[in-house]
Amino acid sequence: YERHYGVSGTVMYPCRSKDVATPAEPVTRTGKRNFCFTVVYAGTLNTSGYFPLRTIAECLENLNGKLVIYGSLTKEEAIKKGLNRSNICVNGFLPAEQFIERIRQEADVLFVPMHFDNKKKKQMQTSFPSKLTDYTATGLPLLIYGPPCCSAVRWAQENPGVAEVVASENSDELGQALERLKVPQYRDRLARVAIERGNQLFAHTIAREQFLTCLTREPNQI
Repeated sequence: YERHYGVSGTVMYPCRSKDVATPAEPVTRTGKRNFCFTVVYAGTLNTSGYFPLRTIAECLENLNGKLVIYGSLTKEEAIKKGLNRSNICVNGFLPAEQFIERIRQEADVLFVPMHFDNKKKKQMQTSFPSKLTDYTATGLPLLIYGPPCCSAVRWAQENPGVAEVVASENSDELGQALERLKVPQYRDRLARVAIERGNQLFAHTIAREQFLTCLTREPNQI
């Protein structure tokens, strides 16, 4: 932008709905009856997006855990894409107003996968996962899985302690990360940072103030 137009720009993160309320404390399900370590992914998927879901489901199987998927994926499509494992639950689309409360009740970790395909490198560098706005409003810890250059990994590095990060396409490393996330105290620590940084970066009021400030600046101040 600066090379093309001669002025710098201000990067704005996506923001939450103004009606989203964030928890004051992390959510934990450890003491609940019939507890099963559960990772949730919410969002749309393209063809290459299925691979990390298959990988994490395999890792969870070794830990007696399960993967729950919310989004446009149907059970029929899941079978075609190899996502019909016994520890994968495809729940379809969930309205935004119900999403946060629902996953607080059934998730232990929220999954943020990014592409490792070098052909999508530019897209992964410039496209920020908007799901982080609501993910950080849940009181749950984040697991980011993507290459070092992608926006989600860079965001986590710029905000230490906000997420467990696996920046290598390696199922062993992903499995080790899940092992660490099975520890309730570690999940609690990550979730606290995610709540704090999410409120600072994605809150509707923060985004509104930043946007209005940019609009009212003089051209030579931008």
